[in-house]
Amino acid sequence: MCGIVGFCNETKFVSKKIFKSLKILQHRGSDSCGISTFDNRFYIHKKSGKVRDVFNEQILNKLKGKSGIGHVRYATQGENNDEEAQPFFISYPFGISMVHNGNITNRKEIQKKLENQFFSIKRTNDVELILFTLANELKKINLSDINENDIFNALEVTQNTLKGAYSVISLIGNKGMLAFKDEYGIRPLVFAKKVNENNNISYGFASETIALTRLGYEIIKELKPSEAIFIDNHGNIHSKILKKEKKEKICIFEFIYFAKPESVINNLSIAKEREKYGELIANSLKKYNIKADFITEIPETAYFSAISLSKSLNIPYKKVIIKNNNIGRSFIQPNQKSRESILQEKFTIIEEFIKDKIIVVVDDSIVRGTTAKHIIKLMKIAKAKKIYMISSSPMIKYPCVYGIDMSISSELIANNRTKNEIKDILGVDELFYLELSDLKEFYKEYNFCDACFSGKYPTNITIKEIKEIERKRLINKNNKNL
Repeated sequence: MCGIVGFCNETKFVSKKIFKSLKILQHRGSDSCGISTFDNRFYIHKKSGKVRDVFNEQILNKLKGKSGIGHVRYATQGENNDEEAQPFFISYPFGISMVHNGNITNRKEIQKKLENQFFSIKRTNDVELILFTLANELKKINLSDINENDIFNALEVTQNTLKGAYSVISLIGNKGMLAFKDEYGIRPLVFAKKVNENNNISYGFASETIALTRLGYEIIKELKPSEAIFIDNHGNIHSKILKKEKKEKICIFEFIYFAKPESVINNLSIAKEREKYGELIANSLKKYNIKADFITEIPETAYFSAISLSKSLNIPYKKVIIKNNNIGRSFIQPNQKSRESILQEKFTIIEEFIKDKIIVVVDDSIVRGTTAKHIIKLMKIAKAKKIYMISSSPMIKYPCVYGIDMSISSELIANNRTKNEIKDILGVDELFYLELSDLKEFYKEYNFCDACFSGKYPTNITIKEIKEIERKRLINKNNKNL
């Protein structure tokens, strides 16, 4: 999972605006980050680390230009080092820099095709495949007379080549900014505008609305599946659906865990959706007549579900788990050892509230079970009488191959296990999940990718390709642990 942002047609240097947006999107990845701007030439700075550590005033001042793109990376595929940090850049046909969020699932096929066209694939990052494929198509066009239709035609061929999930923003030298989505719209990407001084209109793209609205932008739309938007150097907007529109399959895990609660995806408030998950769980739990002293949540994503569950079940809410806000998301740590290590610093509990109490603990999801086991252990040390564990998402049984770091099936606690087996592993008295059938019924008017719950993948990916993605992810994780 990554966060991407792009601004064009600005009246001032764009680098500081991108910097602000990337800080807002830091929760989407902290492995590396980068910014690329254009002012008659490309300027790029990228490096492993968090946004505040990689950029300073001096560096931002060197990134000249009124258009630019930025990226925060959480490596879900490929290696993780300075060279793999985005944006990526290619100098021809006229210079293109690019950022990407998602996973390409037919990497081997595309790599072979590009190498036959004399491209040298040096990186493991998927964005290189997208960038080279698009550049290969653009170089076939008369560059002296290129227009938006030429760009869309080249992109249509590119999209026919790519499989998987991708949201992309690219900066094309002396031409403009191009943003596009895969044919199912799995990864989010929003388009916005802002009226500046002298009625100049600047435009922005980002993975989440909050990265734009906090800077005063007005959201225009969420890009549709297979949609491309090109904004030329004169500020003219050109858009096209590149392939016959399919049913949108936006990632449900964005709503459950990844997106910030202040964000809106497809006109749905993330915070309100999480409240509704609590109501759905409450409806299925009422038959059990649960008696508890209070409901609490593992901070912070589960807060809204816990509050609505408390209200629906008429059980008091009490905050007893305290999160250290200086510590990042344990979920996006590169390996199990670092996840366990960071949890020691990340969470503490108020022991005085725990002793001899029956507690309902709500988490947004139970992926590997690392955080849940840690919290339960702390509560048992504090002598909790009983612990009921509730997940406000269904059981995550299948690997994600579209950009969430859940591509290794053996790491998923619910893979090939029953609920009772998971309950015993976690060490809780009772365990409840939001039922997938309830979630599907709730969203019957919408279309989401729920492959991690159902095993039904929206793209025509094969079992062989899923296993290959899993194998490569294991290799990269093992290399990092050496």
